[in-house]
Amino acid sequence: MVGAESAIEFGDDGENSEGIRLEQMMPSCPGSLLQANVQVVSHGGGNKEQVSHRGQEFGYVLKGSLQLIACNETNEISAGDAFSFNSNLPHCYHNVGDIAACIV
Repeated sequence: MVGAESAIEFGDDGENSEGIRLEQMMPSCPGSLLQANVQVVSHGGGNKEQVSHRGQEFGYVLKGSLQLIACNETNEISAGDAFSFNSNLPHCYHNVGDIAACIV
């Protein structure tokens, strides 16, 4: 079981992300590629640069809007939109809306 203590804040501390709150929906196991998270991205928050890693990405936007860069394409996504791609390709996102964005 995962509770409120599973939330991780990414601040402006030199990491690749800023203004992102990551809440684990299930515990992650060492070596597992499967993760289930809720990501809350504050206005103006997101990745500082593109990342790539093993696995697949899938998301569904619950509220707000984001600019998603993946597979050499830039897309504006908003509440009700879903996306998926191979995460070994460089990717990143930024909140371009007026409110915090929430992604599952």
